[in-house]
Amino acid sequence: MSKNFEVLEKSLREGTGSGTGTGALAHAGLTREAALVQPATIPPRFRVPDDVAEEFIKLKTNLAVGRSAQPLRVILVTGAKHGDGTSTVASNLAIAYAADGSHRVLLIDAAFHRPALHRIFRFPRDPGLTDLLVGTGDFEEPLKASPIPDLTVLTAGRPYGNPTRLLEGERFTQLLAFARERFDVTILDASPILPYSDARVLATKADGCLLVIQANHTQISAVERSKRQLVAMGAKVVGAVISRQRHFVPEFLHEWV
Repeated sequence: MSKNFEVLEKSLREGTGSGTGTGALAHAGLTREAALVQPATIPPRFRVPDDVAEEFIKLKTNLAVGRSAQPLRVILVTGAKHGDGTSTVASNLAIAYAADGSHRVLLIDAAFHRPALHRIFRFPRDPGLTDLLVGTGDFEEPLKASPIPDLTVLTAGRPYGNPTRLLEGERFTQLLAFARERFDVTILDASPILPYSDARVLATKADGCLLVIQANHTQISAVERSKRQLVAMGAKVVGAVISRQRHFVPEFLHEWV
């Protein structure tokens, strides 16, 4: 077992978080230093406690200054199994990027099996990603401007029987090329790694992958299997986030935890 995952195992067992020498490891609420003033442009419904906002800003910074030779323009957020909190982490990370005023952010709901971003941001589920991938329309058309400046959301779209097939197609490759040109950062909220193949396909198309691990719940064996599968696909795991402490989750997300 690697040092990173020894630290994660200890964190999951004891309910604490710790930094590691490689990648980015975040634990919401770990640091309680000087309060971070969140920009007034963030609506009250999307605000989190200052220490939580600080952790996501630290995570964003760690991703920017990590060992990657190239900037992380497309970031996949996934977990081992359902319920690890990927939508919570993806949403808050996207807000952290957008709130600094220097990033145009696209947040894509690619968690086809249990999409949540349309509920979090109170948008219709469709038209969205699946509609875009099965059609021939303009990539701009289904994008939705969020209440947060510089944050755009692409919801999951209508249910589709074989999302892996869509993600393997040329249309999705073209969408990511469009996203790289139009936005500074694209964050993909994905289905869990172990039950579904579509998350593994997405991992090969992202610049880096974040594994979300639910404290006191996710088994370390599941985390290790997920990491092995990602690495076997040629994906780059850039860090992990320990999540799902209820008192660290903003009010608007309580019904989804």
